[in-house]
Amino acid sequence: MKPDDESAAALDDLKRRLRQSRHEQGLTMSVLASRAQLGRTTISQALSGDSKKVPSEATVIRLAKALRVAPEPLLALRNQADPAAGIRGTAAPIPPQVQRVGEADLTELGVHPALGLADARPTDEGGRHAWYPPYVPRDRDGLIDSALARGGLVIVEGRSGAGKSRSAAEAIRRVAADRQLLIPADRDELAALSETPGGLREAVVWLDNLECFGGPGGFDLRMLTRLCPRGRQDMVVLATLRSEERQRLEQRPGLGEAASAADALRVAAVIRLELRFSPVERERAAGLRDDPRIAGWLDSGDATGLAEHLAAGPPAVARWLAGRGGRHLLGAALVSAAVDCRRLHYNSKPLSLDLLTELARFYLDPADAHRPDRPTIEEALTWATEPVSGASSCLLPRTDNGYWAFDYLVDHAQHDPDAPAIPEQVLSTLLSRLPDRDARAVIGQVVAGVLDTDKPRLADLALDRFGRIVGFDRAWELVGGVLSGSSSSHRGEDWTFTTRYLRWLRPFAEEGGPVAMRLTGITLCADGSLDQGEVWLRRAAEAGDDDAFQEMASLLLDAGRDDELESWIDNAVTGGRGRGVVEFAIRLLAEDKRVEAEHWCRWAANLGGTDAMVALGELCWEDGKWAEAERLFTDAAEAGHPIGMFNLALVLKPERGRRSEADAWLRKSAEARYGRAVLNYAMLLDQYGDEAGLAQWLERERAAGDSEQVFAFARQLASRGNVPGAEPWFRHAMEMGNVTAIRALGDVKRSQGKLREAAEYYRQAIDAGDILGMQQLANIHIKQHEPEKAEQILREMLEELFDFRDRSETEEEALGQAAHHLGLLLQNRGATEEAQDYYKIAATLGNTDAANKLARLQRTPKPEGESPHQDSTS
Repeated sequence: MKPDDESAAALDDLKRRLRQSRHEQGLTMSVLASRAQLGRTTISQALSGDSKKVPSEATVIRLAKALRVAPEPLLALRNQADPAAGIRGTAAPIPPQVQRVGEADLTELGVHPALGLADARPTDEGGRHAWYPPYVPRDRDGLIDSALARGGLVIVEGRSGAGKSRSAAEAIRRVAADRQLLIPADRDELAALSETPGGLREAVVWLDNLECFGGPGGFDLRMLTRLCPRGRQDMVVLATLRSEERQRLEQRPGLGEAASAADALRVAAVIRLELRFSPVERERAAGLRDDPRIAGWLDSGDATGLAEHLAAGPPAVARWLAGRGGRHLLGAALVSAAVDCRRLHYNSKPLSLDLLTELARFYLDPADAHRPDRPTIEEALTWATEPVSGASSCLLPRTDNGYWAFDYLVDHAQHDPDAPAIPEQVLSTLLSRLPDRDARAVIGQVVAGVLDTDKPRLADLALDRFGRIVGFDRAWELVGGVLSGSSSSHRGEDWTFTTRYLRWLRPFAEEGGPVAMRLTGITLCADGSLDQGEVWLRRAAEAGDDDAFQEMASLLLDAGRDDELESWIDNAVTGGRGRGVVEFAIRLLAEDKRVEAEHWCRWAANLGGTDAMVALGELCWEDGKWAEAERLFTDAAEAGHPIGMFNLALVLKPERGRRSEADAWLRKSAEARYGRAVLNYAMLLDQYGDEAGLAQWLERERAAGDSEQVFAFARQLASRGNVPGAEPWFRHAMEMGNVTAIRALGDVKRSQGKLREAAEYYRQAIDAGDILGMQQLANIHIKQHEPEKAEQILREMLEELFDFRDRSETEEEALGQAAHHLGLLLQNRGATEEAQDYYKIAATLGNTDAANKLARLQRTPKPEGESPHQDSTS
């Protein structure tokens, strides 16, 4: 074999091995590019059998690492393929060079192809092509440059065709040409970047179309903080965002989700680009009219902006609309399906041809399916992906046989009041084909009512899938809240709350879910369908739902069906469900029906219901019928009812000569594990100074594994001023695994002025997962004049709490306080702009002190020449 043939064979073998490894790893080209931190053009050339270019040693080493294969065999093939390698000698493996901003191809950065020129050719290997005209500087370039220099999240916002990607790309070339460029393909790759050990440095993370990185598990403030720690000017997340999508992302998520991009957008520098050029920008364009495309735009007098003209946006819309009514029905249907998926806010991944084909049929008249001249799917796809005027196509091919709709078409549909409604079958099919996480991203936007407000069925379909994803028990209350806020009876029967909620509930009810059956019954009764509602309430109660028992009892009472109600309650008490009778009585009391409540409690008590005895005894006690109350509590206590025992102890305690009897009943109630009795019995033993009794009580709690009672006892002692006595009990609770007790011990030490010991306890609490201990530890560092340490801890606390899906009220308040305190620390060291970011977060969470400080700072004039941190009004 000749040397040239041997080199070619080695190169083919090298590329084949690389392709095989990629296939075995299941990596898309985008994922491989991100892992290897190489440009996609470089990756394509290294793997493509059509390219005769030999990849560099650095590229091979980086690819081997990303593909998790040994580099040596690949390097040997690479050197065999490169005839010059033998002359230079085999170099030792060198660290590969990552892609720099200045090396990036505009196509790789998402800049739409421009109107073609007949003689357009690549001008260099970096991919700068003649078909991109020279850049016309925009009025907002200075603001973008200033924002990039400060670091953090910078968003260039505007309509599709405003030139966002080109302006952002030119800005990072001006400001950060030597920095590392990272282009994640999707939210999973972005999340992986945010988890980079040691963090990223001197880098730009490029997010073209920020909305594609949102949704559950996607971009939020926590992820932004990891990518760009506050105060770090060397890290930038630069994103483009259509204005329509910004309005959506700024909404807080519904359906129980806490994390969202909304919090990140509040601390972003947002620079808006107008679709149309200003007179000054047109003058700049006139200075570049040597490019025939710019000259053509200037001479046409067209009202469109330069960027949308160059991307052939209006002609693409015209082609799509013409196709819908002409010979290219199937091709236009493919485009319409892709556009509507974007209108439904499915942005996670490109759409497969298989899915687009399935969705396209919902845009076609059935008669068109049998036309003799109908095109094949291949012909339709060719039409949809054909570049318009040499620029963008209506359907944009992506990696791995996926497709996106040209976002100019999406923008057009979202702003066109006469745009056709999205077919219900499209949403139903899309939700059935998507994995749960992607489906939730779509659901959260559809149910917010941001599109097709005349078709509530779209939101209802989304809610149905939501219930299947998270389960009925987690979904029913959230769904009820969403529907009650978006339904409207005056808009027609299909819009009423009853119609929509019953449509959602019925499948779950028919599956036999007790709560679903009860809610179906309640909803029907509230709508006046009492007979149907009663059927579902009976079924739910018979399935063991106590709330359904109460609803059914109320229905019988309101209808005056006393005989049936007596039978209903008899069956409940004899069936061991006397608690339901008590809950029914409590409901009557809440409705100011005390006479009826007492009557039915007495009825159930006479049948031997101990729950009813206790409830009736409490009513008698409130009415001053102490003898009857004592009798009822005694009957319940002797029948083994823990609350009856506890109440009897309270009744007997004040009576002379019956203290020991009261103590005995209290002990029995505690031994029966009634919570209030357990704590009160410990307090009683402490009052008597009975250390042996307390030791036995502690051993019982250890055996029961109930550290909460031990902690509650310690807290009671501390609240009564007996901090020294509380300390050992906090320690007992800590030893039993109570994390809050560790923080409480820190509080004890801090109150004693022992800050070093307090700090150690707070660290232990934090290590055990008590995030609220971070705030106390930060306070210690502030007292010890260590603001840097306090600042770091508060940042970590905010990052942790922002990741919580369901924050408690205490955690929400602590989050606001932490953001406020961090703002104070930053303001004190002169970082006023960053302080405002945290004041905004705290104010959003209801912290009034932060809101006041933010208002004062915003009234303070900025030094001349300083650009605003957020510019979203122009």
